[in-house]
Amino acid sequence: MNADINHMKISKNLEKYLKADEITLNEFSKRVSISTSTIHGWLNGVPPKNLNDLKKVADYFNITLDELCFGEVKKGHETNIVISIGDDSYKILLKKI
Repeated sequence: MNADINHMKISKNLEKYLKADEITLNEFSKRVSISTSTIHGWLNGVPPKNLNDLKKVADYFNITLDELCFGEVKKGHETNIVISIGDDSYKILLKKI
């Protein structure tokens, strides 16, 4: 049962990051070189079969695998958030202390 819960956390976390990045599933799929059907499956709770693919996703969003899979931010870990307003972009650095 815990395995199912973890897959749902991945699904919810991935959905959250995709929405925050305002990227389509097709564009995201191209950027991380993972098939759209694989990502769609993860969003629907299908267990990931390839840890390297999860790592690509985490790297794309500049987060750890813990954040992607469990929503946990490790102490001392930094997360960069880029916000675009019009033609300007701003980077915000969050660090858990």
